[in-house]
Amino acid sequence: MNKGCLLFAHDGDIDYGSQAVLAARLAIKYLAVPVSLVTDQKTLSNIKTKFDQLPFDQIIFVEKPKTTNTRSLANGDDRITIQFINSNRSTAYDLTPYDRTLIIDTDFLIQSDTLGKYWNSTEQFLITPEMIDLTYLGEKNLDFNINQFSIQTLWATNIMFSKTPEVKILFDLVEHIKNNYNYYAAIYGFPYQQYRNDFAFSVACHIISGYGIDPWWGDLPSPIWIKDTDLLYRIKNRSLTFLIKDHNKKDNWVALTVKDQDIHFMNKLNLLENLDKLMEFSND
Repeated sequence: MNKGCLLFAHDGDIDYGSQAVLAARLAIKYLAVPVSLVTDQKTLSNIKTKFDQLPFDQIIFVEKPKTTNTRSLANGDDRITIQFINSNRSTAYDLTPYDRTLIIDTDFLIQSDTLGKYWNSTEQFLITPEMIDLTYLGEKNLDFNINQFSIQTLWATNIMFSKTPEVKILFDLVEHIKNNYNYYAAIYGFPYQQYRNDFAFSVACHIISGYGIDPWWGDLPSPIWIKDTDLLYRIKNRSLTFLIKDHNKKDNWVALTVKDQDIHFMNKLNLLENLDKLMEFSND
């Protein structure tokens, strides 16, 4: 069985290509597997202007998805609206060159071998059931459910799957949900204005499990969730220190140091501001 990671990156208002290089280098370092990139020609050209050597096993070219998707993105206290290009993850089953694939977001920073322990799992499909939000002290943020009356959110931030007929059905179902997003938004009670892979995969897993009667998927471990309101403050001694926004006292910040743990670093602007230092960090 060949195994490897798969990343999707299409540049728009955000330099996802550079993020993908960092994510790939960290995946290779900690998981010791090849990493392939799904991208478009223009994004690859942009990547090549910034990096002399690329860490990718294979580069899989597709057309850049056309989208009207936008999202509000913070960088600490600042906030902007950006183009959100994320609508082709349902093609991962057909595009991956591996028998066993780990999909990760380009803002997912692997710093441990934790996910590598799941390559030989008997589960044919695994997905992250939640993020670890250290600022809520055990209370669950509403992001952890599609809404308070609906199903649990499963996070497409990282997904591991094998090429089996059942998994193929799941990915086809995700594509169907994407193409009929308004309908499923009305049924499951999530906003239809912005397409989210998290919601599409959550609904697909719910349906394929007999509407939740017999959960069909396995769980991947939850990473630490660094939100876009949080800021990277220091990189030192193979650890990352963040300033975390205090939800109870909005003007307060809490210092959080993370070492040897995987991080979903959602502040893409802050990540890119610190890209050179993070690249050095990936070599330590």
